[in-house]
Amino acid sequence: MNNFVYIETIAKKDYEYSLIESNILFENTGETKVYGIEISGNNEYSIAEDISTEKDDVSKLLELVAEEELFPVHLLEFIEDFLSCPNDYI
Repeated sequence: MNNFVYIETIAKKDYEYSLIESNILFENTGETKVYGIEISGNNEYSIAEDISTEKDDVSKLLELVAEEELFPVHLLEFIEDFLSCPNDYI
C-alpha cells in the first residue's frame, strides 16, 4: 500500500499530473520527506515516488511533465533522464 500525500495536481485534457510526498526511513539519517510524480488517466497509470528531497525541483519538473502532456508510459524514462542531467530540466 502506498503511503503518500497529494501536494498538487494539474489536470489536462486526458491525464492528471500530481506532485506526491512520502517519507523514507534511512538508517543513518532517519525519516526524510521525498517527492515524486504520479500520472493517471485513460486507464493508464505511472508513478515515480522518490525523485528528490527537493520539493521545488520536483514541482518544476511536474510543471514540465504536465506542459508536455507526458504519457504515463514515458514517466520513468523521463525521470531517469532528469536524474542524469537535472540542469537540463530545471
